[in-house]
Amino acid sequence: MSIRSLRDMTLEELMKLLKAPVFDESGRRLGLLERIYADSKKKVAKKAVIRFDNGKRKKVSADQLFYASGAVVYSRKGVIKGKPLFADSEPDLAQAKEILDKMKVIKERMLKLDELLVEGKITETTFKILRGDYEAQLKSLQEMGMKYFEKLKKRLMELESREEKLSEELNLIEARMYVGEISENEYQKKAGPIKLELDRIRGQIKVIREFLQECTSDVIIGLPEKVKVEKGDISVARPRSAEGRQEFEVKVIEEDEDEEGRVKL
Repeated sequence: MSIRSLRDMTLEELMKLLKAPVFDESGRRLGLLERIYADSKKKVAKKAVIRFDNGKRKKVSADQLFYASGAVVYSRKGVIKGKPLFADSEPDLAQAKEILDKMKVIKERMLKLDELLVEGKITETTFKILRGDYEAQLKSLQEMGMKYFEKLKKRLMELESREEKLSEELNLIEARMYVGEISENEYQKKAGPIKLELDRIRGQIKVIREFLQECTSDVIIGLPEKVKVEKGDISVARPRSAEGRQEFEVKVIEEDEDEEGRVKL
């Protein structure tokens, strides 16, 4: 399993991390990655904001955040020793990723083998022997991978169904507040746990769907026909700021600016 610092990731890669679940080194879930601040010249992450599951937020250095197995790991010391364990991660996803990585390695070897034959560095007999071995390995991995991919497709549909039910439940509570049936404080108490659960589920959906999209060219699988569009948070209890700042964003700032765009003196 590869572990990458957010400092080493491109802006495009950082965009994909928004809403990703954040864990500590022991595998305990902390919350979601809400915002990333990136240097406009160096194109690297500088700081980020973690939205904890209890509703609190914390701004941390990008040096303290790492990406591994579809999740972001927070380390106060900025160092990860060994392999972090993700208590809330999908075990089938980890297995499927391992299989996909092996398939990519074999495909690279097959391409190299083609080049060697064209360049005359190996005989046709040698080519056929090695090619046959690689094709057999690839077929075996594809058969193994299909089992996990089908499980992930099923898991994705389950999560999307759960998300839809929770969204409807949240909308009903909001409607009761809008018409004056319940107060805003009552709304917060009822809606808070639902929003946290929605954040968790949407993080899982994001990771699984991105993986399935990545591996469609390597393994013959089809994504579920139903493609959900995440509903925005329309709650009046947590409106957007006056500046219209997005809830989840990668914000590019100048090197001599702070996170709010003010020039440092």
